[in-house]
Amino acid sequence: MKRQMHLGLFILGTGSHVAGWRYPGAVDSFQDFAAIQEIGRTAERGKFDLIFMGDNLYADAAAHPSYTLRLEPLEADHLRAAATLMHRQSRRSLILWMTDFAETAMQPEVLDAAAQLVRRHLLLFVAVSQLDLQRQAGAMPETVDAMFETAAAQELLDRRERLLRRLEERGAMTLETQPELLAASVLNRYLEVKERGIL
Repeated sequence: MKRQMHLGLFILGTGSHVAGWRYPGAVDSFQDFAAIQEIGRTAERGKFDLIFMGDNLYADAAAHPSYTLRLEPLEADHLRAAATLMHRQSRRSLILWMTDFAETAMQPEVLDAAAQLVRRHLLLFVAVSQLDLQRQAGAMPETVDAMFETAAAQELLDRRERLLRRLEERGAMTLETQPELLAASVLNRYLEVKERGIL
């Protein structure tokens, strides 16, 4: 069997060279969606299989500059992100939506945004497992406080499971994985999508 190499591009908020900002026409903001879209098109022309753009929930003064230059400096607006993507990306694509958790209060917005995306795109919703939450949910409480903590953890896991099921009902693919297995799990699911020819 002939082996095939798959190429992926990691987009860093500060660029790949510390002096890259000095070049004429250099992108001066990682919040420029059109620039990210053009990078994606360039990678596609170069036969890359995927691009990855990291995100995080917060940054502090000691953080690396790349952590302070993200697409979403404020609270996530899932509906706006979905609408923007639908408007600017007319070609059917694999959309990778990664999160560590989605609160119940956000479920209607997440579900509505997913419903928009699956009308045209193939959506893979990736939930990163929270091992401490799973341990707490499975613990045998010995005090009243511990009992409430265990009940709260069980409720959060139940909300998560219900959200994933409802996303699947709307046509999205879902994947729940541990942090250390994230890259391999996502890549395997992508290769499965390619093999099945559903993109």
